Amino acid sequence: MEKKLNLRLVAVAVIALILLIIVLIGLLPILGNNSSILRQCRFNESSGGYDKCFWRWDPALRNPSIYF
Repeated sequence: MEKKLNLRLVAVAVIALILLIIVLIGLLPILGNNSSILRQCRFNESSGGYDKCFWRWDPALRNPSIYF
């Protein structure tokens, strides 16, 4: 019985970790504007959509944004 409980806890932890990684990568936007924690998209008024997306990095690293 205790082994099943431990196995369940491990399975839940793995699923939670996978979901966290998906959110951080930006596959599942959580900010509501086609953005995520690490990915930001800018709204273009002329086209009416989010056309410029980039990866956000730590400003302390002084890395430029990577547009895609």
